[in-house]
Amino acid sequence: MAEKPRRVPRRAFGAVAEITTAELGAYIVASTAELSRYGCFVKTQQSLAIGTKVSLKITYEDKVFNRSGEVAYILPENSMGFRFTTTTPEDVALLEEWLRQQTKFWNSEILAVSSFRDSSCAYVLAFPSRRNLR
Repeated sequence: MAEKPRRVPRRAFGAVAEITTAELGAYIVASTAELSRYGCFVKTQQSLAIGTKVSLKITYEDKVFNRSGEVAYILPENSMGFRFTTTTPEDVALLEEWLRQQTKFWNSEILAVSSFRDSSCAYVLAFPSRRNLR
């Protein structure tokens, strides 16, 4: 079965995500891996059931995005995709600012790329030209 196309592109995005559920009493701190205007993808050691209602707090560069969401999908390696269920115009503005920053970074001239692997993950680090980050 073909995968449905996304409404908007997702961007690689590393931030701290705090996930809480009122009904289960769960509190998970994770790292975001991707972000879009409608949701995010996190890497975590714990997973929740699809459809679980959550409160999401994403912190990046001293700015905080606090919204309700739900688990949209889970992957076998304990990664979860979340759909934002409520957003305000201020939330959308903050998400778009973060996404613009990431687009600017990935579209910049890359000076060097380094990759390494540990027991569970592969990492790629890109070092952009300073002149393209202004």
